Amino acid sequence: MKRNLLNLFFLSALFGLNAYPYVHAADWPVRDVKIVVPYPPGSSNDAIGRFLADGFQKKFGRTFIVENKPGASGSIGINEVARSKPDGYTILVVSNSMVTNLVSPSGVGYEVFRDFEPVSLAGTMPIVLVVNPELKIRTVDEFIAQAKAKPGHLKYGSSGEGSPHQLTMELFKSITGTDLLHVPYKGQAPILVDLLAGRIDAAFVTLGPAVRFIKVGKLDAIGMLGSERSKLAPDIPTLKELGVKGMDLEWWLGVFVPKGTDQSIVKQIAEGVQDLSSQAAYAKALEGASIVPVGDRPEQFSSMLKREIAVWKDVAGKIHFTEQK
Repeated sequence: MKRNLLNLFFLSALFGLNAYPYVHAADWPVRDVKIVVPYPPGSSNDAIGRFLADGFQKKFGRTFIVENKPGASGSIGINEVARSKPDGYTILVVSNSMVTNLVSPSGVGYEVFRDFEPVSLAGTMPIVLVVNPELKIRTVDEFIAQAKAKPGHLKYGSSGEGSPHQLTMELFKSITGTDLLHVPYKGQAPILVDLLAGRIDAAFVTLGPAVRFIKVGKLDAIGMLGSERSKLAPDIPTLKELGVKGMDLEWWLGVFVPKGTDQSIVKQIAEGVQDLSSQAAYAKALEGASIVPVGDRPEQFSSMLKREIAVWKDVAGKIHFTEQK
């Protein structure tokens, strides 16, 4: 009898790693779930990660713990999730750096569809071009003029090589014929710190963390991405209407799990995002962080990702980004 029990224990240990996700998929979640946010606290990515964690906790009756894993334009946290067990207990909430990183000349170590199951597009974010008020710049034309008058003098911040912050500004430089010095950071929060301190001069940032500084005049918002003004900031004109064509880009936030995660779990998480996105209180909370909730299905998100990868590869080609070393 004892030998049979030992044999059973041995077989469980031997095959348990592969069997675990499937045995427990129908009961998911049976323990705490980790949500990895690959940026520091204070970012829009962090905000929606915490909103989702709170909503999931109420919906699924388990604790959802947010872990910030910043660095390398989100690649550190993204790769950690890619290596995680596909059992539904590690979720990635990430911005479109997930796809912009792919054009980085130094590589990132992951591929979206090889290493992840796309779950849902959680939201979109208004993006503003902000400058330090000490520059005495009030318009995009003035910014371009000053950048051309002093090539390489004005400094802009990004969350690292291949980040949406960098690619967006590099596209702006290419379109306007300007030259700015790139200063990389680990996330948007430290970008804002140095913008406010005057250590850098400009950046494309998400509206949420920046809006309170814009309202009190500590940062000047001189233009916005997109084809039309955002309802969250209707007084900020788009770069398109200001004459800078080709900046109709959109930044977003999405939910992913490791490749091989049981599809019933993927479906439950996606439905959780959809349910939250339809709730007025959740939408209002996100609006307070300048995020527009979406909440779509995995197949819709996958189709959108394919288009996004093509868009950012096109941007990288226009600015010769993949040729840089």
